[in-house]
Amino acid sequence: MKKTLQLLFATAALPLALAATPLTFNLTGSSSNGSIGNSRTYTNNGVTMTVTGWGLTGNGSTTLAPGAVGRWSTGIGVCNGSEGAGCSSPHHQVDNSGQFDFVMFQFSETVELGGVRLNPYGSYDTDVTYWAGMADGGLNLAGMTLSDLAGILGLNGPTHDLTSNNGATRTVSMTTGAVNTLVFGATTLAGYTGNDYFKIEKLMGELHIPPPPPPPNEIPEPSTYALMGAGLLAFGLRKRFARK
Repeated sequence: MKKTLQLLFATAALPLALAATPLTFNLTGSSSNGSIGNSRTYTNNGVTMTVTGWGLTGNGSTTLAPGAVGRWSTGIGVCNGSEGAGCSSPHHQVDNSGQFDFVMFQFSETVELGGVRLNPYGSYDTDVTYWAGMADGGLNLAGMTLSDLAGILGLNGPTHDLTSNNGATRTVSMTTGAVNTLVFGATTLAGYTGNDYFKIEKLMGELHIPPPPPPPNEIPEPSTYALMGAGLLAFGLRKRFARK
């Protein structure tokens, strides 16, 4: 009986489901080109997001090297190492013209991402490729290949999201699950023809909430509840007759 009562109290004490904490990182702002290897940080609802730029510019354009993360009124873009810091329009956007540009987002807490808002500066396509997962903070991609993102780091991807929109803003919808790292760029899809250019205007998601721990023991069978009720009734009757 004592064990059953302890189980009932323990189950009642389990925390109620917590409401999700929404996250929106707005990446627009006053113009700033940035320098090769720089980073930018943004904070929302207690979560810090660190942003770095990368490009396939080493060893015959097969390995990643640091780029410059620039910021403009329509969002952030990347000048890769071959283009040089402060590269001109449209190459200061995230693009796949000549070299592939990527932006890596790392979060101080585990998050679940729901979308990335793109804003092309001009009449350009906005096809994208991205990887998402859990990785060490302060991750350095220098010298890695695109296959290393999944093969060595264990990120999920590549995921390709294509669109026929030409020059229109759009939101890339995603359901990443629990992650702390997103590597996002213009599409790398094999056999794809054409160039994509865009700024990244904002990221949307929510703070990841782990599921509550299971009860300490199994839930009692219905017969156990009946036995407990009979025991409580007998205890009450005993006390009643004892007072007479």
